[in-house]
Amino acid sequence: MSSFSEAAISTVDRENKEPKRGIAVAIDGLSGAGKSTIAKELAKRLECETLDTGAMYRAVAHLALESGTDPADGEATAALAEQMQLVTEDGRWFLSGEDVTAALRSARVDEIVSVVASHKKVREELVKRQRTWVKEHGGGVVEGRDITSVVLPDADLKIFLKASGEIRSTRRAKQISSPDSLSSGTDSKETSDEVLSQSGGIQNTESEKPVRDASAATDSDSSFDSLLSKQARLLDNRDKIDQNRQHSPLVIVDDALVVDTGEKSIEEIVEYIIKELQAKAEKVPLTEEEKTPVPQSAVLPTASAEVPFVRMLSYNLFRWSMVGIQKIMFPGPIYGKENIPKGGPLIIAPVHRSYIDWMIVARISRKRLRFLIKGEVWRFKFIGQALEYLGSFAVRRDAPDRDSLETSLKVLTTEEPLVLFPEGTRCEGDEIQEIKDGTSYIALKAKAVILPVGLGATDKAMPKHAKFPKRTKVTMVIGKPIYPDNFIADTKSGRVSRTQVSELSKVLKERLQEVYDQARGIKPL
Repeated sequence: MSSFSEAAISTVDRENKEPKRGIAVAIDGLSGAGKSTIAKELAKRLECETLDTGAMYRAVAHLALESGTDPADGEATAALAEQMQLVTEDGRWFLSGEDVTAALRSARVDEIVSVVASHKKVREELVKRQRTWVKEHGGGVVEGRDITSVVLPDADLKIFLKASGEIRSTRRAKQISSPDSLSSGTDSKETSDEVLSQSGGIQNTESEKPVRDASAATDSDSSFDSLLSKQARLLDNRDKIDQNRQHSPLVIVDDALVVDTGEKSIEEIVEYIIKELQAKAEKVPLTEEEKTPVPQSAVLPTASAEVPFVRMLSYNLFRWSMVGIQKIMFPGPIYGKENIPKGGPLIIAPVHRSYIDWMIVARISRKRLRFLIKGEVWRFKFIGQALEYLGSFAVRRDAPDRDSLETSLKVLTTEEPLVLFPEGTRCEGDEIQEIKDGTSYIALKAKAVILPVGLGATDKAMPKHAKFPKRTKVTMVIGKPIYPDNFIADTKSGRVSRTQVSELSKVLKERLQEVYDQARGIKPL
């Protein structure tokens, strides 16, 4: 549900042998084995999206509780599944527009979700939705309890995660007893003590937990032991239901990669999975570009692209109308125009907080701007054709996209600027989110200058979930250009290393934060 997005390009050269094509990874496992955590971390490495299918069954269970439906009634719960309007975005779940992320992890839902998930018609409906999601996203990391056997039997890689009952019940108990101890990372040596958060993240390790008052330790320990015992019983019951239900039981398929998450760290598990994917990637033929280094002539600036007169006229008329509309709807100053390079390959890298960001960016240059637009838009044939006619091209956000990479490199051999949103999707908040390495990789590969752009108040003009924009003063700050030569150690080979990409991404994130703060009036220009 994001607006324009940069290409999900693998940041590693072929010599590092990480997968460079869209893939589907299926993950099954016992409750509390770490499916969501591993899926989330793996998706980050592959720069794709992940689907927690368990949350979908929880959504049906939540609806059953809210409507007073008997969870044992297969027909009634199936009707709820068919009628529910369920949407997931940025790790949050929405039922008919209401955020139910926390509600889906409630104790009441825990008690009935296995019963709801045992009904054949409920499973058929949700499996259909899950397959549609995979098809629309061109793959992804999908986790649940019947993914390898039913939902994605032809997945590129099938994984089964397990852990001892003691470890799994401890994770669940800590999740419930320490709801405020969430963090985005953990010590890789303490995986067996990690706990799954309500959204599938990882809680703090022992070294990061707040120290308890000594006077309350005894009562707290007793309470935790009781909770631990209860969770052990619940998990044992859940395992029996999942493994013995009549429809789509939890099984280990013959070609699954079985991993014990209680014996290895998250980093080790993800690296192990990546290596398995590498083996499959080796079977994919190399393109001519990958077989040889990129010639110097291929990345040097050339004359303007040959754009048909009618198409260029259409673009100019479209840009003129959009700029005119946004000057009325979103009036505001532009600072830093002097920072725009006069020529050569150029990547415009704006902050992304609203659907209208692309309209504001259109004011930067009279040249035709080339946008990467999420591939889902191309499902609407007329819209996709119109955008393509105007110079935009599709990108798959869910997996490394070789076609988008090649198109981006070709665009950057012309005088037409390429617009990439480094955060990858619309984000919220005052802090710049994790930078996707695609922008840095393309810039280094094409030796293109990156122009960081801050946009202030676009999130107020059209916030997330808003259907229509409102008139708001918007400020744009164009930062100083970032030159790729400062990050390239070997300019002759044409190869790009992980270190170079990481260093450039770090600088880009700092520059974006600076211009974003300036655009919002937090820092002086």
